[in-house]
Amino acid sequence: MDWEITSNTNNPLTKHIFEFSLNENKLRKNFSYLYNNEDKPIEMTINSFNTITGNQTSTFTQKYEYVKR
Repeated sequence: MDWEITSNTNNPLTKHIFEFSLNENKLRKNFSYLYNNEDKPIEMTINSFNTITGNQTSTFTQKYEYVKR
């Protein structure tokens, strides 16, 4: 297996998992973000897709909070 990552200036946007023994792209993960006014991510959503069938396999959402010190 190997990963290919596409990123913006802050975070990854897509990841592809390749199975080189079969020469197939197995999984695609799309990332979307919400940012605060300081351009820091406050929420990330990952949608995973089976690239062979095109079906979405999962969704994961993570929220971030920042504490000023």
